[in-house]
Amino acid sequence: MMKKDPSFDNLVDYIAFGEHVEPAQSWAKTSLTVDLGVFVDEPGMLACARRSLEVWTRSAGFEFTEVSGGADIVFTADPGGAYTGTDYTGDGEILGATINVALDWRDGDPRGERWGLGDYGMQTFVHEIGHALGLGHPGRYFGNVTYEDNARFTKDTWQHTIMSYFDQSNLDGHERYIVSSPRLADLAAIRALYGEIELRPEDSVYSLSTMEIRRGAGTFTIADTRGSDLIDLRGTGGAKVDLREGGFSTFGLHDDNVAIAFGSVIEDVRGSGGADAVRGNDAANVIFGARGDDTIEGSGGDDTLRGGLGSDELAGGRGRDVFTYRRVEQIDGDLVRDFQSGLDVIGLARVDADETQVSDQSFALIGADRFGGTAGELRYQFRNDATIVTGDVDGDGRADFRLTLLSEIELSAKDFIL
Repeated sequence: MMKKDPSFDNLVDYIAFGEHVEPAQSWAKTSLTVDLGVFVDEPGMLACARRSLEVWTRSAGFEFTEVSGGADIVFTADPGGAYTGTDYTGDGEILGATINVALDWRDGDPRGERWGLGDYGMQTFVHEIGHALGLGHPGRYFGNVTYEDNARFTKDTWQHTIMSYFDQSNLDGHERYIVSSPRLADLAAIRALYGEIELRPEDSVYSLSTMEIRRGAGTFTIADTRGSDLIDLRGTGGAKVDLREGGFSTFGLHDDNVAIAFGSVIEDVRGSGGADAVRGNDAANVIFGARGDDTIEGSGGDDTLRGGLGSDELAGGRGRDVFTYRRVEQIDGDLVRDFQSGLDVIGLARVDADETQVSDQSFALIGADRFGGTAGELRYQFRNDATIVTGDVDGDGRADFRLTLLSEIELSAKDFIL
């Protein structure tokens, strides 16, 4: 059994600069031509190759242009499996690359499960393109090897790198599934070889469709260096999201199938109709849970958290956070774990405080006094070491919603946006 190195940074360094290549290899440009002519009579492989190139474009910023003859990267389909060769100078500058994927490479798979999203054929193309861009395996191995005997790094699995030979189940019992995109270590290795490549300067939306996650298949690593960006969870039926750099998220059927690349900042999240669990980063996040019983943590930054419908559990974390609501039914049943008086605020300005009037009215905080039968009254009381905020919107003297703040907090009008 080979002793494993737990360091992620050493894994990245090996993929980029390890013993497999001396010197380390990279192109002097990021706009490359490709020749896919060999697949003209194989529409499934042709579409798969194009999709795999597009994945590298979206994840790492490379631009690929199809040409016929004289290409930087030439695809071949000779017998003998899948492999990549490069021509390079003594300084490691890649002058040309050949990617071979045999026509019969996936003949052992059912015909409809060879070259689509979530099929090993696509993982093969993305892996081989990685070699053509200068990436190596995370260890000195080829052919029939095992994680136990041949992996140098603890994180040498598909969970962290598509350049690995070992599936996710080798690390802490993760679920095994096919990956269809470069992973965290691969994109970090590309940055080590090529420096910063500007990615998506515009405002971007990441959803099941834009990340190509369909029917539970597909993986994606979000790399985004600029803009104000949104993860849209609609259609997932409930997802787990971690906005921190290097964080893993779960969309659909497979655990941790989406990751946030190091150096990337995603600001906002729009929830699904199910129970979402969202953790923010150090930016000023805007997180909307939508429907379902959501768990939302802002982490650092001055965040705006809106649970939406359902009984939601909210925590702002560090910073000046706003817990905001738009309708009475969105407030009722929510729990705020870490409200800090004088720092955080509860936003009720968009909630109609008096349903007996035609136009929207504002709440009036009456402290701990009992309701007096006037619509629009807002009060709080202590119960079981918590603060219960209630409001009467129809003037019947009874609470129409209850918001719980953990710990007993003496509230004032400054703690609300009314």
